[in-house]
Amino acid sequence: QNRINDVIKFMQTSDPALLNGAGAQILAEMIGDIPPGADYNASSGLVAHIYMLANKPNAALEWLKLARGASVGMPPVTMELQNIWPLEVVAGLESEGDYKQNLGTWLDAAMKPADPKADNRAQRDQAASILLLLDATGFAVPEDIWAKVITAPVSEKHAVPPALLFERMRASAAAVRRGETVLLAVAMAGSTTDNFLLITVETVRALRLVGLTADAAALAREAAMVILTPKP
Repeated sequence: QNRINDVIKFMQTSDPALLNGAGAQILAEMIGDIPPGADYNASSGLVAHIYMLANKPNAALEWLKLARGASVGMPPVTMELQNIWPLEVVAGLESEGDYKQNLGTWLDAAMKPADPKADNRAQRDQAASILLLLDATGFAVPEDIWAKVITAPVSEKHAVPPALLFERMRASAAAVRRGETVLLAVAMAGSTTDNFLLITVETVRALRLVGLTADAAALAREAAMVILTPKP
């Protein structure tokens, strides 16, 4: 138990970058041959986390099984399982059926702020990044799941529009979902204070792909005028 406690303390106080690769390998070696058991229920999720980072899926799965059983009545373990669920997926430790069933549950919990009265902008942005990563890795993300993270208020302004809006507009245009493409283009335009050219180029391309060629041409003309007009 002391050995596990030392490993977890080191993990929790280290720079996350250190835990990718060699750092996690060292921690896994420190845990060594300790078998998962009821004595380690409270630490089981964190140990599974370490083994996943160390690319030791078999050991991670054994500790995950212990953590899932221990999570009943142990909120900290439940919270840790929620936090590492995306790692389980990309590590290949979640079956296809469980993934489809658990994705929505994970997202709802991930976007819930600690303070019910607080804005969940940071949680939503983080969840959107994870969804983009899952999608890029080959895990299907249903449209109703995307919809939960795309609803960004127009008042939110960023120097660059969120990658999620770009990716979803491209996917919608490729699938010729005209209405969704237009709505995403509007949301992207309202989410930024800069990068006019990047947004315009992507929007013109998307509108053309869904058959709105006249609208694409009109937007292109307006953009060309802006670009060619001498700046004071």
